Amino acid sequence: MSPVVSPCTAATSAIRHVRAIPPGHLDAVRHRPRGLDGGTKPRRLDRVVSGAPGRFVPRVPHGGRKVPSMTTSVTGEWVERWLSRPRFAVYLAAAGGGRPAALQLYEWNATGSAAFMRDLAHLEVALRNAYDDALTSGLPPRGTHWVFDPTRYFPTVWKTARNGARYNDNHEPQRLIAQATATALLSVQAAARTTKQAVPVTPPPGKVVAELPFGFWRYLSAAKHEKRLWVPYLHKAFAAGTSRHELDRRINRLHELRNRIAHHEPLLRRNRVTGVLSLSTRHLDDRHHDLLAVADLISPNIRD
Repeated sequence: MSPVVSPCTAATSAIRHVRAIPPGHLDAVRHRPRGLDGGTKPRRLDRVVSGAPGRFVPRVPHGGRKVPSMTTSVTGEWVERWLSRPRFAVYLAAAGGGRPAALQLYEWNATGSAAFMRDLAHLEVALRNAYDDALTSGLPPRGTHWVFDPTRYFPTVWKTARNGARYNDNHEPQRLIAQATATALLSVQAAARTTKQAVPVTPPPGKVVAELPFGFWRYLSAAKHEKRLWVPYLHKAFAAGTSRHELDRRINRLHELRNRIAHHEPLLRRNRVTGVLSLSTRHLDDRHHDLLAVADLISPNIRD
């Protein structure tokens, strides 16, 4: 049997591996961040590349074979054709012009992004199910599930913008629920036709919940939902005494990180003066702390 892997620990090890970049221009990153669980050594993750400084050695499953790294040849224009010249230039500048180091830095970014996305996926599933349970608790017995009655929690609220235009303040959650419902229905209908079963006219509510994007769940902790949703229902999704304001700040930062990863942007930040990527990973430690903190508020078992 495969060992049980804790849900939200992948990025801890990924952050560590920026120190596997070769010496030279990247000497500044030769430090080991403290483990996010309070220890001095971050947790190990078999899927993350590792190795002696100057090399990236992928960990290979038992019985597998090592696959040659894409970084074995860095001459020629194939790298620019693959990444585009502007994208590769960002990593070249961070590596002081060294092509091998720049490509290994790009590989580290991809590895770290994958590890963070794994953890974020676990958190997203936990968050949406916790919110769904909290909202469902406010429904009457055997009542219509809230995704099929969206105005129960997201009524049309007309407001006036600074330019005088009128707008529905709950248009976006209403739109996302309608979109998720339509997508879920098409999916279950296609499955029914494939198996020659009766074609349903409504999808299961759980399927609709699963189709709602992280952007929907992210904004449920916003200040505008405090009186209508947080106080009567959503606070139940978290540990007693959870600050909505602090939770919202953490989830917002994680949402921004997730969007950067989804668009294949660098995890590292740019130096405000030079515009070159800084090799500090402190902010990544902070984001993973946000991730673990939110997971802990939902369930300590998820965090561990």
